[in-house]
Amino acid sequence: RGETAAAATTATMAEEQTAESPLIATRKEANASPTPTTAEIQRLINRRARFTVAICACGMAMLAFVFVMRDRVAQKTLSDLRQVPVIEPTKSKSHPGHTDYSAAGAGHTAEMYAAQGLPGMGEAAEGEILMADWTPASPHIVLFLIDDAGINDIGYTSTDIPDITPYLDSLAASGVKLTRYYTEHSCTPARAALLSGASPNVIGAQHEVIDISDEWGLDVNHKLIPGHLAELGYNTHLVGKWDIGHYAPQYWPTQRGFHTYFGMLGCCFDKFKHKQHGVYDVHSDMDVQYMDYKEVFGTYMWQTEALRVIDEYDETSKVPVFLMVSFDAPHAQTTIPYGYNETVDYIQATKGAGCENRRNFAANMRIVDNAVAGIMSALDKKGMAKDMVMVLTSDNGAPSTTSDDPNGGSNFPYRGMKGTSYEGGVRVPAFIYSPLLPTAAMGTSVDALFHVTDLLPTFVQGVAGGKVASNGQPGYGHNQWDVITGVTTTGSRDEISFLIDYLGGNMGAIIVGDWKFLHAQTCYEWFSPVDGGAYALAEGNCEGDGSSDAFTRQALYNLREDPYEQHNLYGNDKYTDKMNELTDRFCYYRSVVSNSSQYRPDNYTAMETALVDSKTGGVESGFLTFWRDEPHTEIMYPIEDTSCGTCTSVPDGAEFA
Repeated sequence: RGETAAAATTATMAEEQTAESPLIATRKEANASPTPTTAEIQRLINRRARFTVAICACGMAMLAFVFVMRDRVAQKTLSDLRQVPVIEPTKSKSHPGHTDYSAAGAGHTAEMYAAQGLPGMGEAAEGEILMADWTPASPHIVLFLIDDAGINDIGYTSTDIPDITPYLDSLAASGVKLTRYYTEHSCTPARAALLSGASPNVIGAQHEVIDISDEWGLDVNHKLIPGHLAELGYNTHLVGKWDIGHYAPQYWPTQRGFHTYFGMLGCCFDKFKHKQHGVYDVHSDMDVQYMDYKEVFGTYMWQTEALRVIDEYDETSKVPVFLMVSFDAPHAQTTIPYGYNETVDYIQATKGAGCENRRNFAANMRIVDNAVAGIMSALDKKGMAKDMVMVLTSDNGAPSTTSDDPNGGSNFPYRGMKGTSYEGGVRVPAFIYSPLLPTAAMGTSVDALFHVTDLLPTFVQGVAGGKVASNGQPGYGHNQWDVITGVTTTGSRDEISFLIDYLGGNMGAIIVGDWKFLHAQTCYEWFSPVDGGAYALAEGNCEGDGSSDAFTRQALYNLREDPYEQHNLYGNDKYTDKMNELTDRFCYYRSVVSNSSQYRPDNYTAMETALVDSKTGGVESGFLTFWRDEPHTEIMYPIEDTSCGTCTSVPDGAEFA
């Protein structure tokens, strides 16, 4: 019976194979009898039925195969996005072998991160080792600086893309949000103010930003955060963007207090090619060490190098660490890694984005969010997070679509943009996260007035226990640790003097309490997060709002009642006393506190002539370096040679803190 069945099966298969062959079928059709018998008709029907079933079975098999391969390709795409390129160890530094960028995946939410446990607050996961039996001499300090992100560009403050930064949201929800945190209006002044703890007016950084060929920098006579902390026993590390001077070696990060440095010296570059104006700008300490990062997305590169710092840290030394990760994202251009737009992360982050530029911006921010998550996870596994104070903020507000470097960022609902002294240019997100915070302070918001210069004395004096002689002096930062921790509800400052650019028509601004005075500020309106286009509110548009002359226009706003700067009260007789008060304070900072600018024109020829070679990373030449042995000693444009028509006399007010 078995043999008979096998023979029948063989016969059937032979018939099916004959039916599946188009050549055989065509030949049989040509030779078919014009008057087939009933049996022949039945056999033909059966054959065609078997053929149809076979075709359907093959189709289903092929469809299943396609779905399986699609899933495998998708998983491989995600895996490729996570992986660091294979890097051979070099003589100077070996790669720690990290294989996870935490940069793409099946999606993330703030609730998921909270459920996993925040860094420094939970136990080690199964199979992991958490070094919980040691404590450093002082808390570790970790500073994340993002680039050109406005008040509407982080999840917990965003009106249109609330799912953009789930990890940062989870940290902020358990930390302290600074709701009145102010910075300076563009990259170099803001970064100089942050690292020096002094207003750009004091340190000569009040005019322009530093490009790769610029021949000036932050005055080398000013001690920076890493210099202060190094004196207190900290190991200090910088990864990422510098942008405060490099034309002479004395300006480089490792000459300003950082023990190690891997990053870019200029303002910006192609995030894959790592070049600006055809010049490579990637450096390790004082050398060119490309580390085989050719074509690696910039944020991935910074994350990997931050992980290297953590990996190489000897926890048994109990030495505190200051780690600054200075991203060049979401600064323009906001390109994204190949395939990232097919991930769930991308779909989550861009939900609500109204245009392509906004979607690319959101994707860049999600990649930064994931990078921070990866770095914080590494700190936690190393046992460092439980004794850590972490701060995240942006260097300045987002640019507009009409600027030279639009990135899709948004300052909504605030007025203005990067490069202006309106709220949109200088008011940015900021928060502190630390397991060392008092329980009552966790999950709170602080409405006290903060300025970017406050980070230095807060870190050095408030966290590390050192001394800062300039703490609280006019033009310098204030130690705000007590208000962060809830010891006091009143901030230590009542005014902020923003940069006053005497080489730019004396454009500047000052805040005293709830009031803000703008001087020589070109009128700008508001910008929609939907498409980035400018729009005017019912009141406060640029038509008839003060002089159209950029060098004479002045404005006065009550920020408590008018946070969006719609109602210019300057010239209103009802507010004459307040107008005079803030004008007097502005002139005090312009005429008494300000020092001469370090600015001088660029020297592209000298920069280009000095380009150096690298023998690593598949790129051999064209790397930026310094081109003078010593800084310039003379001031090219002394402040004494300029004047301000608004400030006709030196105001009395040196004693005003």
